Amino acid sequence: TRRSSDLEMKPKVSVIVPNYNYCRFLPERLKSILSQTFQDMEIILLDDCSTDGSQALLSAYKTHPKVTHIVFNQQNSGSPFAQWQKGIDLAEGEYIWIAESDDSCSYTLLSTLVDALDQHPTAAYAFSGALRIDEQGAPLSEEFDYWHQHEDGSVHCYDSQTYLQRVLFWRCSVYNASGVLFRRSVALRIPPVYAQLRYCADWLFWVEMTLQGNVVEVRQKLNRFRKHAASVTVCSDKTEARFKEYVIIHRRLFSLPFLSCFSRRLARGAFYKEVSRMFPDSDSRQAHLTRLREELGVQRADYLLERCVKTLCQLFGTMYHR
Repeated sequence: TRRSSDLEMKPKVSVIVPNYNYCRFLPERLKSILSQTFQDMEIILLDDCSTDGSQALLSAYKTHPKVTHIVFNQQNSGSPFAQWQKGIDLAEGEYIWIAESDDSCSYTLLSTLVDALDQHPTAAYAFSGALRIDEQGAPLSEEFDYWHQHEDGSVHCYDSQTYLQRVLFWRCSVYNASGVLFRRSVALRIPPVYAQLRYCADWLFWVEMTLQGNVVEVRQKLNRFRKHAASVTVCSDKTEARFKEYVIIHRRLFSLPFLSCFSRRLARGAFYKEVSRMFPDSDSRQAHLTRLREELGVQRADYLLERCVKTLCQLFGTMYHR
């Protein structure tokens, strides 16, 4: 369904809520959106052919003045990132917030991130830290934010190349879309290859976004990132599909022209190590390492170099990739 097509003014923010079988989390998720202190928004509700009652719950919002789209897939897309792209195509706001249906947040998240992007017009996106929670919403000790000991509410803007070279080249540091606000105009410029992936596409998405603009980091834990047995993050661990997607992502990373040969070798070594751990069976491990060598030029010598450099950095209290 589509509503409010005759709005005179476009919203500042388009909130995309992609859902698949998360009916049990939807009431909390939607409350956290509708209770935001920033209210200049439209809400786009997407369901990927759920079977748990989600569609009935979402349908109850069809007359809500903030809801402009409710779209139910007749067949499961097989990828949450295909839903991201569908929402981006429907969105009309200047900024986009992908509010994953199993997460929650502080009521000030949106106002804080809108201010951050307004104050940094060269930024492609702004993101906050997250508190990890379990299925019942209780805090977990797991920590993703490297700056968590310095939660002073400060805002840091990094230029595109610096952030890629020091952080995003090495790992998906933008680890949860629910804590990110990004410019729609930038998202429409990036290739939609990420939407064809299923597990690790967020890393590729943020790499492409960062290549288009600067990055703003808000050092506050305004997002609540849920960990549970059915999440994509948990289900994708140590699978063949994850390996294939990592190859695609690393091929893109290794193609960036401003990265040094030394950085590429260290990253290849780190990838070699990760793949070795993903496939404990010796025959399978060797087959996948052979593929890395043939497709990406990853060598055991890269792994040995990475191990030596990391050991030296630990001894001297430094980090080679930041």
